[in-house]
Amino acid sequence: MTILNLTTTHLEALTNLINESIDDYDLRLLKVTPELMNVYFVEEIEGYQKISLAFLSDKTLLGFASGVSDFKRKTNYLTCLFVKKDHQLQGIGKTLLNALEERLINNGFDTIDCVFFNPIQWSFFVNNQSHTHNNMPGVLINSHYESFLKKQGYLPFAYQNLYHMNLTHLDESPSLHYKIEQLKAQGIVIEYFNKTTCKNHTNLFKNLNNPGFEQAFNQAILANKPILIARKYDEVIGFTGPLNVINQKGTFSGIGVSSVYGGLGIGKALFYELCHRLKATGATYMTLFTGTENKARRIYEAQGFEVTQTFTNLRKRLK
Repeated sequence: MTILNLTTTHLEALTNLINESIDDYDLRLLKVTPELMNVYFVEEIEGYQKISLAFLSDKTLLGFASGVSDFKRKTNYLTCLFVKKDHQLQGIGKTLLNALEERLINNGFDTIDCVFFNPIQWSFFVNNQSHTHNNMPGVLINSHYESFLKKQGYLPFAYQNLYHMNLTHLDESPSLHYKIEQLKAQGIVIEYFNKTTCKNHTNLFKNLNNPGFEQAFNQAILANKPILIARKYDEVIGFTGPLNVINQKGTFSGIGVSSVYGGLGIGKALFYELCHRLKATGATYMTLFTGTENKARRIYEAQGFEVTQTFTNLRKRLK
């Protein structure tokens, strides 16, 4: 038995291994192709290093593990671990995981996380729906995989709820229409970002202290993608977006409102407008995730979004 670095010569066997495992996996993953496996596990991403290991016996692929070192956040991520069904409970998974951890720690980072910051955006089905979500928020709670990782020293540090809504059920809200009119009376307008009328958005992102939000906002401006903002005079005090529809799924990167203007209902107004404008653009459903303790969940729940699955964020210290 041998553990080797994954190469393109293994992609066909890896594709078969994963597709054969899907029915028994805790999450309903989408079927994969060798081309997708190459993107996920072989092609490099700037600022990251992928480490993908193949467990072979007599040249037959029996198991696979993959992780990523993130040089910006200075941590590691565990992406996935698969063992051929008729070779499970033989120590292959533990052996692969130990080998992967040894390789990851060589990059100088002493933690490995199962968390949504992992750049590998692996899609899965939302419960029994045909709808999909494209980024695992962590490890499915109470799953066999979670139990296995806990036995290997991985400890929970946060929990994420996955939300879903069928936009065909999205209704008009007289109370939110009234709220939007109230905000207008206070000089606060919900609209698409316009460079001419919006001169200042730096204070918002200093207040939010979320580099990911600021990066998504700036990239959307450069790409001329629509972003909804709350504006008071020429200052951006809240945002959500960018708005995008992919295969009938409405997507956005985040939502945030300056704490200076908290408690006015701006977040609910922004999200209400986001959902309706995505529906008008052709979206039939939306999914999103957020921490179980994140106050923003109230905005989503008020709009009719429902929790479909809960995920655990796990961490192991390697030193």
